[in-house]
Amino acid sequence: MRYGTECHLFLENRVVKKAPLPEHLVWMESSIKKMEASGGKLIAEQKVALTKGLGITTFFAKDVWVRGVVDLTVRYDVKSVVLDYKTGKRKPDSDQLMLFAGFEFADRPDVQEVRTGYLWLKDKKMDTETFTREDIPMIWGHFIPKVERLEKAYEKDDWPARASGLCNPWCPATLAQCKHKKG
Repeated sequence: MRYGTECHLFLENRVVKKAPLPEHLVWMESSIKKMEASGGKLIAEQKVALTKGLGITTFFAKDVWVRGVVDLTVRYDVKSVVLDYKTGKRKPDSDQLMLFAGFEFADRPDVQEVRTGYLWLKDKKMDTETFTREDIPMIWGHFIPKVERLEKAYEKDDWPARASGLCNPWCPATLAQCKHKKG
């Protein structure tokens, strides 16, 4: 976890302060220079928060419904590029990319396209996905049912057990506590 935090800080300082990158991240320098030369506005570690009505609010506002920190955004007139640095094992999953595209569409009504990507720092690879303004109903249609299930669970204090990859050997639950306990 410390490695990931340090990488994020090095990259943030490179974008914001033009600080030199450490040896293990120097391979990123040419990509950052291309983004800087592209004419877009680079924003590092952008804090974004939305209300339930999908309007922008402050990060710790009382009306915040969802929040996140976007590692790097490059903004153009009607397009944006949103990147998330990853330091763990490569595991492509669109949820976070979709959410960050939703953030960008909410924050910038003129944006028509958001290109998103996971930048895998150990593997030096990228997984990308592009979203258009027409995808907004699909984006929020993906998340809202999940949030509604969580809200109902919270209201009823009913948290059904679900099997996951962490069930064994890391889970301390007993068979009496969880029907998914193995062994």
